[in-house]
Amino acid sequence: MAQGHRKESEKSRSRKEEETTEGSPPKKSLKKVVVIEQNGSFQLRIPKNFICEHCYGAFRSSYHLKRHILIHTGEKPFECDVCDMRFIQKYHLERHKRVHSGEKPYQCERCLQSFSRTDRLLRHKRMCQGCPSKASDSQLLL
Repeated sequence: MAQGHRKESEKSRSRKEEETTEGSPPKKSLKKVVVIEQNGSFQLRIPKNFICEHCYGAFRSSYHLKRHILIHTGEKPFECDVCDMRFIQKYHLERHKRVHSGEKPYQCERCLQSFSRTDRLLRHKRMCQGCPSKASDSQLLL
């Protein structure tokens, strides 16, 4: 029994060594590859094995490739039931629906202004004069 356990740990150790070896190609069964830089830092990389036949872009999953191909085909399967706008991704449709509902779920915690999209809130936070910035409160009052 101990021998079988030792062999299993040896297998696992050699697999980890394969994952961290930069020069060797990753096995198909491996989903993540650890790359160790010369300075000792490391990165976890996910191989992009799904290639677009139109532009040769590489993607990490068939889902991401299929979603990308819609750009080339012009297909927009998600339709707004209010204004008939169409979208490639369901997320984009859900985000768009907030235009009609008036929902603004993202709020600046400093000045309490609300936004329908996270990217608009982030842009606001960079520009907001009413929000405390990296400067101290006393500097803002001057």
